[in-house]
Amino acid sequence: MQPAVTTPCTWRIFFLLMYVSIAPEETPLKKKNTYIRVTSSKIKNALGILVVCFLLAVLPLTSSQTYRLSDSEICSVENSGVSLAYSNHGSVIITRNSDFETQDWPGQGSSTSPYLISNLNITSESVVCILIANTTSYFKIQNCWLGSQESEWGRGIITFENVINGRVENNIFAAGYIAISAEDSSRCTFSRNTISTSMMGFLGYNLVDSEFSDNTQISDSMGYAVHIEDSNNVDIFDNLFDDCLYEGIGLTSCTNCYVADNALAGANLHLGQYGVAIRNSRECSITRNNVTSFGTAIDIVEGLLHTISMNYVSGCWGGISLRGNDTIISDNEISVTGFCVQLRRSFGTNVNSNELSGTVYTTGVDISGGGNNQVFENEIYQLEYGMRLQGVVNLEVSTNSFSECFSAITFEEIAYIGMEDGPPVNCRILNNQIEGSGFSFSITDPIGMNHEIAGNLLNGRPLAYLYGATNLEIDGRDYGQIILADCEDVSITGGLLDQLQVMFCTDCEISGVSIINSTNGIFIRYSSRIDIGYSLLVGNDVGVRIEWSSYCHIISTTAHNNGHGLLLDSSPDSTVYDCELYDNEYGLVLIGAHRSDIESNLIYENIQGIFLLRTTDSFIGNNDVLENDETGLLLNRGSRFNTIVANSFGWNSINVICSGLDNMWDDGVKRGNRWSDLGDSIIYMIDEDDFDRFPSILGYWNSSANSESTSNETNIIVIPEIVTVAIGAVSGFSLLGLFALAVRFGSRRRNSI
Repeated sequence: MQPAVTTPCTWRIFFLLMYVSIAPEETPLKKKNTYIRVTSSKIKNALGILVVCFLLAVLPLTSSQTYRLSDSEICSVENSGVSLAYSNHGSVIITRNSDFETQDWPGQGSSTSPYLISNLNITSESVVCILIANTTSYFKIQNCWLGSQESEWGRGIITFENVINGRVENNIFAAGYIAISAEDSSRCTFSRNTISTSMMGFLGYNLVDSEFSDNTQISDSMGYAVHIEDSNNVDIFDNLFDDCLYEGIGLTSCTNCYVADNALAGANLHLGQYGVAIRNSRECSITRNNVTSFGTAIDIVEGLLHTISMNYVSGCWGGISLRGNDTIISDNEISVTGFCVQLRRSFGTNVNSNELSGTVYTTGVDISGGGNNQVFENEIYQLEYGMRLQGVVNLEVSTNSFSECFSAITFEEIAYIGMEDGPPVNCRILNNQIEGSGFSFSITDPIGMNHEIAGNLLNGRPLAYLYGATNLEIDGRDYGQIILADCEDVSITGGLLDQLQVMFCTDCEISGVSIINSTNGIFIRYSSRIDIGYSLLVGNDVGVRIEWSSYCHIISTTAHNNGHGLLLDSSPDSTVYDCELYDNEYGLVLIGAHRSDIESNLIYENIQGIFLLRTTDSFIGNNDVLENDETGLLLNRGSRFNTIVANSFGWNSINVICSGLDNMWDDGVKRGNRWSDLGDSIIYMIDEDDFDRFPSILGYWNSSANSESTSNETNIIVIPEIVTVAIGAVSGFSLLGLFALAVRFGSRRRNSI
């Protein structure tokens, strides 16, 4: 006989039961429609509990048929009263209806008088403490103390096999591998149990019309809370499992199951861990669950006709992942670090009225493949990408609210592993409200730009999306963002824009626009003969970004306080003329911009002045490169056969670094560059392979006075009246060429919008 000693485990359950006895009918667990529900059948008498625990603490047991709780045991409370102690009992095995009577269990086996197995202490060295099989009689197992020392997959401490009308209520599973397993059973209920097993709370196969509800985990951790396969009409609700190592609730090949009002917490955020996992199932409802700290909160694979609604998800890497069809995802509140809602090859799915947020690395709605889906009336904020679209067909995105996103919607064609590459096709992006950044595109084929995009507002102003437009003039003052796709002979004039993007276009002009605090201010991709003039770029990640384009010209444009002032990447035969670039991290960067002309620019007080990376056969002439914090001009090893002449390099921390070969630093006749650190030398040595044979000394320069006198308020290109013969001789950038550039602006007759 054990001494009468209260234990930490006893007190833990005492406080749990006290809380249940005095809790209000609905106690909020987190927020937004998620509760631990305490029904009227669970209301206990708090005073009675105090009396019981006092008796357990101070009174010795005198009957040989009762058992005093040890350190690993917990007191239990019946609905109608108090159980002072458990009776020791061996394992119970019932394999037919008549066993209830022959084993002398009280009751008549009816719905109003079920057989009753109660108030037992069964601590078994085998896996199963109570086995019920092949019965149809009504019975109830309640208020028992159960523990097992062995483990076997598929069998629980209480095991049902081919059972109808069984109930398991208010039991304590003190130790073991699986608390409850049920197979080939129907109309069974498992509720209000306290579970401290290591692997699983409930395991079910081929169940019908059954319920697992109001159960609570008290073990430090558990592998899987609930796993059910090949079952119909099973309800799983109001359970609390607060430390699941791998999976909270899993359904496989199930139909019409209801998963609601559960509180599930994971042990960590590894990607193979799921709060609710639904596999090859249909018509299931997952609603009002509170899911935290899993790799993915709700993961659905190969199913259809599910409803996922009013769940609260936080502290997970992923929110809701769907690889199924004809599903509704609505009214969920999700705040995660990876993705909020993810659709993979899903068709006929609606994502609506959700609140989605996260971090600078999170995507709100991520869609790859599939088609005929709708995303509408969602609130999407504080994310890297509000939506990411790839490979989806016939998608409608409408009446959503985007704010504080790095990009509201991005269109891509590169798929994740396991998906097919390809752009989104025939999407309708309609009537969305956007605060912050608008749309972005990572598309390499014009067909990936053919979408209906209309009625959207960016920062309170219309977003203009033109696909296939020709011979058109646009007043930029009317728009927040302008996107040209597969257009020809279109001009954009004036306006303070949030973003401007040109893709797959030819012979277009951008003049007199200002873009402040954007990602890519003016972004040109896969285009030819695009002219940018008299524009202002301030506070952007990149002021002007030109990629995979040719014969583009940037003239008389100012860029300051940007990450990169001007960036030309894989864009040969381009021109940067008469621009002012200052207070940027990088003033001007050329990457693979072969045969380009960089002339008459003022580049000063940046961290880095001019970078040439893998750029050949270009001309850099008559530029003032001054007072840059680190390097005035840098040419990397892949930059060769460039001509650098008639420039002023002054008061940079390092005026020039050249790792490339075969670059020219003078005209070969009498003209080199001006250097602030020339001293008394007659040759300016850059390194052993690079030197200016005709250098000259650079005198004093006042950057403040120059900055105050600079203005971009004109819309007329001013051609210098004097161009040195030396520059003309080595550059090929002639007065006639400059005049031709000037004529390009405003020379055509166009329609206007």
